[in-house]
Amino acid sequence: MQALFPYCLGNFVIKSFYWILLISILNVLATPVFANPLYQADMQVIDQRASTRESQIEQGFQQVLIKITGQRQVLAEPELQQALAQASRYLQEFSYSKTRTGYMVLHLRFNPQAVDKLLRQAGVSYWPSNRPNLLLWLVEDDSGSRYFSSSADNPKIQQALENFARQRVLVVRQPLLDLDDQQMLSPDAAWQLDTDSLRMASDRYPHDLIVLGRLAKTTAGQWRSSWLLVNKQNRSRLFSVEANTRQQVLDEGMQQVADYLGQQYGVQTNSQKRLPVNLLVRDINNFQTYQHLLKTLVAIDIVRSVQPMSTDGKDMRLHIYFDGDSQQLRSAIARHVSMLKIQSVKLPDWSSNETLLIYQVNRNS
Repeated sequence: MQALFPYCLGNFVIKSFYWILLISILNVLATPVFANPLYQADMQVIDQRASTRESQIEQGFQQVLIKITGQRQVLAEPELQQALAQASRYLQEFSYSKTRTGYMVLHLRFNPQAVDKLLRQAGVSYWPSNRPNLLLWLVEDDSGSRYFSSSADNPKIQQALENFARQRVLVVRQPLLDLDDQQMLSPDAAWQLDTDSLRMASDRYPHDLIVLGRLAKTTAGQWRSSWLLVNKQNRSRLFSVEANTRQQVLDEGMQQVADYLGQQYGVQTNSQKRLPVNLLVRDINNFQTYQHLLKTLVAIDIVRSVQPMSTDGKDMRLHIYFDGDSQQLRSAIARHVSMLKIQSVKLPDWSSNETLLIYQVNRNS
């Protein structure tokens, strides 16, 4: 590892050995330690017996794997099926609590390092915890009469959305459906997939993705639904779901929404050793800026480690090891590190196999 050049910070000089010691400490901090709901599962149980607990661990581990990867079909992966058969090996701790209604809940927390290692070995992608906020519109058709449905008016919808948000670690908001909403988007317009009106009505709410669900009961008593997803780039996707009951069609529709998003936002784990991306950060002129930059970078989900390499007293070169590709890294830095603004990108070519990202410290952040 190249030694860092000493340089002046204000009225004092940080010696080279101090920098080397500091870098060693910061490299140890490359994996932040905090309670992460992605690795936790809550199971309703009837008692605290060991046999009862053991019977719930595999199911809890299934929930955790779906949470982390964002995809239910991941449970069919052979390596994960083997791990599920030995789910207790991945359990870190457990505890119990009681709800206000008297139900007993078993809280399972699985070891993040062991689970992440399992996913890398299996070559399975994962969905970082920085996930899109969903704005959900529901419109129903009852023999040609169309109306909006809301959790505010229907406790079953509220319960279904709460369960979904907890299972998939997603924020789901519904519109107020007040006069302003219905002036911009009528139930008929929503049913006809009027995306222009849908986007206009949604603009008043914070969201990253609009979800429109259309539900109808057939004459045979079955429920059919279609689901439209619209992002801020005006890209959309439409799919259909059928089920026996209204609750089932709502649950399965939202689960398929989450499966699709897990595929779109999933980051491929890198089990093989790979070359890091090089970051050149310009205009780091004090220790506080440097320290804040390192802490912010290592807190990004897809970043596995950050290794400072050299400095000339103002500019600093860093190696970043991460999951996914360089575009996903750039997007993650743009979302999480407001103190940096991108200047240029140098991709691998005939002269070098390294990717170099050049950033400038943003003094206005």
